[in-house]
Amino acid sequence: PAGLALDLVTRDPVVAISPDGSTVAVAAASKGVTLLYVRRIGEFEAQPLRGTDGAMNPFFSPDGEWIAFFADTHLKKIPSKGGPVQLLAEVADTRGGAWVDRDTIVYSPMPATPLLRVHAAGGGTPTPVTPLDEAKHERTHRWPSALPDGKTVLFTVGSLERPDDYDDAAIEAVRLDTGVRTFLLKGHMPRYVPT
Repeated sequence: PAGLALDLVTRDPVVAISPDGSTVAVAAASKGVTLLYVRRIGEFEAQPLRGTDGAMNPFFSPDGEWIAFFADTHLKKIPSKGGPVQLLAEVADTRGGAWVDRDTIVYSPMPATPLLRVHAAGGGTPTPVTPLDEAKHERTHRWPSALPDGKTVLFTVGSLERPDDYDDAAIEAVRLDTGVRTFLLKGHMPRYVPT
């Protein structure tokens, strides 16, 4: 919308598209305040979602009814049509999240942690998804991206030897039901794109 700016310098994605392609969510700033704005395809105006001050890295639920985002050291969610914001978990300096299935959000709460999972309905105590492998000198697991099977998450593996270099980082997939990890390729910040 006019008068709004996208922060394209940060590492965080600022745009999310609902799984059915009908809605776009954007984290945009006006006068120093960032909010989530939602625009449905076929509508001309983007609508601000109240209560999303400081929002970054939005991502939709599989049914498109909710948008999760990070703000004020928390993982939060809000109905995509607007409504009250709900807190799901604490974060310090996030490195991404993904809404995997109706009940599960996987996220990276800090720069040097494994991926965690939290219940999408009401939060609760997060549990580890991917323990860091000390034998492989792993420093971080970040930027999760859910696959459509609702059981698999792509993510980037950062190493102790190259803490700020992800150009050749390992991209792996983890099965949430078994914990089995599979190396896929070298790269950075994977995203699944349906064909």
